[in-house]
Parts: sequence; C-alpha cells; structure tokens
Amino acid sequence: MLYLPTTSNDATKLFALEYWLAQQNYPSTVFLLWSTRPTIMLGKYQDALAEVNLAFAERQKLQVTRRYSGGGTIYTDPGCFQYSFIAPATTAKIDFTQFSARICQALQQMGLPVQQSSRNDLTFQGRKFSGNAQYHRFGHVIHHGSLLFDTDVKTMAAALHVDNLKLRSKHIASVHQRVINLKTGLPTMTAAEFRTRLLASIKQTSDEVTPLTLTPTQWRAVDGIQH
Repeated sequence: MLYLPTTSNDATKLFALEYWLAQQNYPSTVFLLWSTRPTIMLGKYQDALAEVNLAFAERQKLQVTRRYSGGGTIYTDPGCFQYSFIAPATTAKIDFTQFSARICQALQQMGLPVQQSSRNDLTFQGRKFSGNAQYHRFGHVIHHGSLLFDTDVKTMAAALHVDNLKLRSKHIASVHQRVINLKTGLPTMTAAEFRTRLLASIKQTSDEVTPLTLTPTQWRAVDGIQH
C-alpha cells in the first residue's frame, strides 16, 4: 500500500486528488487520511435544497461541495477525519466491506469495539460514527469514508436537513442520538493524537506501507481538476 500525506483542508482539492490518483494507474492501493475545514459534502445525486440548510451554511461560512460518489450528505470539520483508498478494481460491483473492514480492524486494535453495522456504516456503542461511499473510474475504485472523532454535532444537526421518517424508523429522536464521536471512547486523546494513532494502526495492519510523494508539476495537475 502507498500512503500519501496531505496537508490541505479543502475537500474540493482532496476529491480532485482522489480522481487524479485513479488516473495514474498505480499497481498498489493508495491511502489518504485527511480532514477539512467545516464543510458539507453532498452525494453525486442529492438535492442541496432538500439536504442542506443553505441559509445556516451561508451564515456560518460552511463550504458546500459535491462528491463524485453517491451516498448521503455529511458534515465534516477538523474534528472529523476522512480516509480514502484508491485501488485497482477487481470487480465492477460496489463493495464497501474490503475497505471499511481495514478501518474497523485498525480501530479495534486501538481498543475501540467498533462494528460494521450495515452495507456502508460503522458503529460504536450502537451509534453511527462512519459512513462510506465509492465510485469507479479509470479501472480503479475510489473509496472514501468519514470518521467522527470530535465533530461539532450541534452544527451538524443545524446544517443538515435530516429525514424525519428515517429517524422514526430507527426509533431515534434526533441526529444527536443517531451518531457518536469516537472521543467518547478515547476521552483524553486529542484529534491530532487520534490521527497519529490511527495511521500507525493502519500501517501495522497492512502488509507493507510505502510513502508516496508528488512533484510540484503533479500537484498542479491536481489543481487543474479541482472545482
């Protein structure tokens, strides 16, 4: 596996980076671990008017962007981490398990009894802390997921229009009851420490991890895709 360190907190740049990496035909999986400034990410097919409190987003100066993948709308901030796997595709089918299982294993190694609860969610103490989405391009699968560590859930709830029918079907009164931050299980850990520990755990649960760096010319090519 190749690991590419990133410093940008701009989701549009990271989505462009994923897309660009898929075009490079690396023979190994490329892994990214990143976070964003306060951002709302829409799935490819979602209606912003239905999913987002746009007036609130404008007042709070939240970035609103759209992924290349499907899936639901999410809120991310510096207390939330995103991970990406860009790998040669072995099937045309959408398969979350092979990638989310690696994150699940790494978190379990850190002492968190997390579980895969559905096709694309991970849970802790019976509540969701991670969602996943993916798409295929250039013979590669681009898989990305979110990890709530110390996210501002109050802002999340205000920024998103949550489907009340979905909440009722799960016997949940609000988004606060549906999601959980992993900091609940690691109360003394900072977000920076969590990132370091998670990355170390992922490296330990992988056969071999090789650092990947991009040249200034390559980064400019990524910038050319960003929108």
